[in-house]
Amino acid sequence: SLLLLPAVPLDQNLTFDLSLTEWLCILYLATFATVGAYHFFMKGLESVSPTVSSIILPIEVIVAVFLSVLLFHDPFNFYSGTGALLIVTGVALVSSSA
Repeated sequence: SLLLLPAVPLDQNLTFDLSLTEWLCILYLATFATVGAYHFFMKGLESVSPTVSSIILPIEVIVAVFLSVLLFHDPFNFYSGTGALLIVTGVALVSSSA
């Protein structure tokens, strides 16, 4: 998102008229949801081997798609299914050789 900052003046309707609650929500998202998530993600990666992390990381994408379909009723189409199949195939290939 920082790379998009130079494009901000191109927006004609740019206003920062936000209430205190909205600024606190933005601060919360920046601190806990972003920095905190990356911190705990990296701490988790430190405790597992590279082989295990190479198996777990692609599965996270499938879990995220599954949760978006389940919770937000996003469509699960041919491309989502093909991607999930390719991820599962890749994980199976990596785990069988290990």
